[in-house]
Amino acid sequence: MKPFEAEELILRIKNIMARAAQQHTEREDLPKDGTIKIGKYNFDPAKLELRLAGNTQKITDKEARLLYYLYYLYSNRNQLIKREDILQHVWHKTDFFSRRSMDVFVTRVRKRLQDDPNISIDSVRGIGMKFKIKTQK
Repeated sequence: MKPFEAEELILRIKNIMARAAQQHTEREDLPKDGTIKIGKYNFDPAKLELRLAGNTQKITDKEARLLYYLYYLYSNRNQLIKREDILQHVWHKTDFFSRRSMDVFVTRVRKRLQDDPNISIDSVRGIGMKFKIKTQK
C-alpha cells in the first residue's frame, strides 16, 4: 500500500459520501411499490424489473429512472423531450460525460423494450427525443 496524505484521505472519503448521498436521492425519484404498464411490459421500479410474457429482465437504477421519467412525463403527449431536460432530471448535470452516458442508457433502454414494436424512443438530432407508445386496436 502506498503512503498518502491525510488531506487526500479526507477528500476521498468526502467524495464517496457525496456519491452515496446522490444515489440515495436518485432512488427517491422512483415509486416504492406497484408495477407500471408500459405497452406489453410490466415495469416494477422498486425491484428494478421489466417483465414481458413471464420473462423478467433486471435493469439498472439509471435505466429505471430514465424509463420512468420518459414514460410518466411524455408517453401520452407525443412531444419532443429536450436532452438537457432528461440530463438534468435523471443525471442532475448536463456536462459532456453525462450526455455520452445518456446516449448509452437510451440505447440500452431501447434494447430492453425491443420486443414490443408499439414502443419507440426516437432521436431528434441536436434537440432530444420522443418516447412513443402506439395504442393497440
